[in-house]
Amino acid sequence: MAAPLQVDLISAVPPGTDGGGSLVLQRHLLATDALRCVYRGGSPAERAAAAPAWIRRLQNTRLSRYCEAYWALRDGRWLDARLPRQTAADLVVTVAHGDTCSAALRYAKRHRLPAVVFFHDWWPDLARVPALWHGAVSRRFQAWYRQADVALCVSAQMRTALGSHPAGKVLRPIPGTTAQAHAAAETSAPAGSLWRRTLACRCDRSLAKRAKRAWSGRLAVRRTAPGGRAVSSA
Repeated sequence: MAAPLQVDLISAVPPGTDGGGSLVLQRHLLATDALRCVYRGGSPAERAAAAPAWIRRLQNTRLSRYCEAYWALRDGRWLDARLPRQTAADLVVTVAHGDTCSAALRYAKRHRLPAVVFFHDWWPDLARVPALWHGAVSRRFQAWYRQADVALCVSAQMRTALGSHPAGKVLRPIPGTTAQAHAAAETSAPAGSLWRRTLACRCDRSLAKRAKRAWSGRLAVRRTAPGGRAVSSA
């Protein structure tokens, strides 16, 4: 049996059952023995704890949109120093929602790991920033799509709106559970085969060799970097 792929999840949307985006991550990352997912952080609660005092004071006033503009300008850098300097992961997964995605992409680049980005919704339409910042948020959202090694879109319409991508895929919110469903929607396949295919899409040679060793069971990496929180599907 192939060893599980090691996944570092860095996301403003944590896996769980509290919302649609969280549930998608729960289903695709945790409800499988093919992956071992470690949530590295990026939640709204963590960001709030990292906020300077003046941002906390403004957050509950009519100027709260300018607080969001502050976070947009920071581009997730509040999280960079909180992420581990070493990792045994095979890939990094994030969500194109909030400023945490930028931090995740920098983390993946720093560790020379492929980055898989979920596109659940059109983030620029949800960002509570002043109108002056909408253009910058939209450009950054499009940049996340281009920088992703694999882009997983919630629908074909989302992928079309985002444009061409060499590894842009449609990933249904609920993984397929029958052979008929798999034949009808390849991107709803069980997580093991899905993630191995997506990982293979954009790995460079050294990463591909590493992933191949992991899949064949010859790479038995069970380490968790200091500060990491192992996430279990139990």
